[in-house]
Amino acid sequence: MLFELSLMLPILGFLGFNFGKQDSEAKSESGLRGTKYFDDTAAGANSALQQNAALTNEIQQSPYGSFRGQTGSSMFDAGQFGLGTAADEAVKKLLSQSSSRMSASAGARGQLSPENIPGVAASATRQVLPQLLPQISEMSKWIYQLPELWKNSLFNYGSSLASSYAPYLGANSSSNSSGFNVGMQVGGSSMLPGTAMGGG
Repeated sequence: MLFELSLMLPILGFLGFNFGKQDSEAKSESGLRGTKYFDDTAAGANSALQQNAALTNEIQQSPYGSFRGQTGSSMFDAGQFGLGTAADEAVKKLLSQSSSRMSASAGARGQLSPENIPGVAASATRQVLPQLLPQISEMSKWIYQLPELWKNSLFNYGSSLASSYAPYLGANSSSNSSGFNVGMQVGGSSMLPGTAMGGG
């Protein structure tokens, strides 16, 4: 037994075992993170979000068909015929043409006496009204909806502005990993190298 051990001692003297721990960390950033522009961008994004939140609350508190003291009729002048002041002259011309046709027809029948004039005017109006009523109705709806269109426009603009900051704010991420290196040396040369890795 002692003889065998004495034979192995020289061999063991050339054997060596190495143990080592290895740690690594990786970081990544996107957008303007890590640059001198990030703080101003973050402040702008925060301001946009606060403004949009305040606007949302203001919209929710306002009655339908009204916003900031304005109604559709105060935002747009419907004019004499409900189609807007720009259309008043065109409607008057259309009524005049209809009245001229009705007067000519009445004259051909000998009905141009003063007492017949109101009837001629009414006939002229009735002839034109079927063309105008659908447009007047649609215009009336549009005028009433103007404050709601205003609200939607402001909200969409605020939301788009706040969202536009997202690519510049970016994100950051990090990862860590650790492991153990194990090796055996014989006479100064490494044998059986190995690594046992773990992630964190």
